[in-house]
Amino acid sequence: APDAAEIGVLTFDCVNGIELQLNVASKSPHTCHVQIANATNTLHFNTTAHKLNVIDLALHSKYSAKARCSARSTVSNETTLYGPWGSEQQFVLGNQCSYQSSICSTNTKCLRLRSNSSSSRFTPWVITLALSLFIVLCFLTIYYLKGRCLDIKALIKKKEKCVYLEELNPLVYDSMTCDDIPVELFYGYCEDLARNENAKFKLQFNQIELMAQSNCSEPDVLEKNLDKNRYLNIGAIESSRVRINTSNNGSDYINANYIDSCEKRNAYIATQAPLPSTFADFWEMIWQETSNIIVVITNMIEDGRRKCDQYWPSTPGLPQTHGNYQVGLVKEMSNTYFVHRILSLRIMRCVPPAERRVHQLHFKGWPDHGVPDNVFPLLTFMHYVAEIHSTGPEVVHCSAGVGRSGSFILMDSMRRHLITSRKLNLMGHLMHMRRQREKLVQTVEQYILCHETIRQLIRHGITRIHPNLFPRYINYLCEEHVNGKTRIQMQYEDLCECHHNPTCSPPGDYITLPGFHRTNEFIVANWQRECTELWQLVWSQNCQTVVLLGEEEYWTGIECVDNLNIQHGDNFVLLQNDEDQLCVRVVVVSRAALEADFWGEVERIQQERLAYHDAPLLIINTSRPDMISFNHHISTNDAQPALLNNITSRSSTLSLSLGNNGDSFSASLAYTICALNVISMPTRATRMCGRCAIARLIFSYTMWIMAI
Repeated sequence: APDAAEIGVLTFDCVNGIELQLNVASKSPHTCHVQIANATNTLHFNTTAHKLNVIDLALHSKYSAKARCSARSTVSNETTLYGPWGSEQQFVLGNQCSYQSSICSTNTKCLRLRSNSSSSRFTPWVITLALSLFIVLCFLTIYYLKGRCLDIKALIKKKEKCVYLEELNPLVYDSMTCDDIPVELFYGYCEDLARNENAKFKLQFNQIELMAQSNCSEPDVLEKNLDKNRYLNIGAIESSRVRINTSNNGSDYINANYIDSCEKRNAYIATQAPLPSTFADFWEMIWQETSNIIVVITNMIEDGRRKCDQYWPSTPGLPQTHGNYQVGLVKEMSNTYFVHRILSLRIMRCVPPAERRVHQLHFKGWPDHGVPDNVFPLLTFMHYVAEIHSTGPEVVHCSAGVGRSGSFILMDSMRRHLITSRKLNLMGHLMHMRRQREKLVQTVEQYILCHETIRQLIRHGITRIHPNLFPRYINYLCEEHVNGKTRIQMQYEDLCECHHNPTCSPPGDYITLPGFHRTNEFIVANWQRECTELWQLVWSQNCQTVVLLGEEEYWTGIECVDNLNIQHGDNFVLLQNDEDQLCVRVVVVSRAALEADFWGEVERIQQERLAYHDAPLLIINTSRPDMISFNHHISTNDAQPALLNNITSRSSTLSLSLGNNGDSFSASLAYTICALNVISMPTRATRMCGRCAIARLIFSYTMWIMAI
């Protein structure tokens, strides 16, 4: 076989070409094969000479070149023998005759470029030497800081003295002082705790408070960091505190602590609402911890006091700059109880620029030091947050970062735990959480809310259903449970429970009800004929759409109410005074139309509603009990309210069943239309059926009906 060919000299013609000189030991006739390649192209050349000129090469692109020889066999002239490839050389052509090459001639504009074969031998030694120097430097730095810095030395001593149970126990909740409760017994367990005006709930909470007082994990905030706390009596426990790697003022302090879930360490970060002076530190923490979910459980102003400063922009296209980070609003979606904002977080002075998406979920229906009226909006919110893929710890804050934040973390941790476990220990896990941040779950009412939320989660499951799965879910609800009742019966019974003391009183001629967008989205009235109170209500509430359930003979021809002039048109009514006017659209839904096409009428109301959802929708129920006759699967069972029925197994058809039992049907028709309008909104907006939205409405409606 021919000998190897080596590239001996490489020269640059100062344009885009090179000249290669080949060194071949054999003097017998032969052909040299040269291969030149970069990242995008490979060139092949054959030559019988010892020099080769190559042109049209790209500047500033790294090339590799190698050569080998071939010759005819002395045995058979038809056989070609190939020698081995020679050493691979590399070169990069530049401007003004400068170039880099692994083989340089005497040209002064050639810079030495190491080839792969030579550099690979020294790479392990270079890496080993660099690691050794880095380790030595780290030891020297630690020794210097421990001996010289009094603050760090004091913190290290404090951390060494405080030994917690979780360091000895692989579980992340404390089962020493309370037992795990099986899921099957949790409903009765909560009922037992609630007896005698929540006596056992209060006893457990007092035990947790006593354990927290005797715990050694007390916040020890340095004086220079006190101005970073929103409240002087609530700081961050040092052992679990989040430490900022880079800060403008040289301090790593932020009022935030890592919190464990039942299965994962540091699954959450509980923090206070950022102050204007700590906005930069807050976004630094978000970037540092690779968190993409921020849960906010506070309003900006509560009881006339500032509870949270706005650390995000309100308008798309107008970003804010906080320290080394630029925050922009990409999209905002809202409903009655929470707002979902998608924010862009960009780190500045970084090459190349880096940007991330952050989801901020802002729950607005939870008062400070109190609890929501019912748990279903909160369950919907929890499931909504859980559907977002998390890339780091979930950051949760209210105002102080303890009461509402701790309650949400405890409930969400139990929700995650239920996925893999059939036992719960809320008291034990809260004790563990309190070792990581003080005062989490601040009141006994919040502690009771956590139990009630998990109780309803166990009893009724996930409340956000995809439309394609909704018929199958209805079949599941209509199956009999172990106690002989269907799941939908149990849901309805829970919704109809009234725990108000004293009991609810009749609201009057109309009631305001929540919807998908606002808490006052619907007004249901029961005036049998047009009256002055009707137009006073329409004017004061700025109602732009009125749905009249009944016959057109409702109108009595009122032309003036107080200082309002009223003009009736074919399908509208114009109200005006000396300063303003209001055009009200009137949608008449007759008995005949309902009997002929109920779903079509509901869709017509919804289409009329979409353009004016910013104003309350007024529904007037004028139907008399004896004029209702429904042919859509009439239910004659008066023993229980028939909400949904006739759900054929494995069928995608969902029919409505409303009992023909006089007053109850007449009262429920307007509320059913409200509920159907509500459920269509999250389906349109997020392609999810908000069953809890209906539950929310039914809860409000049943409280009113029971009062009557």
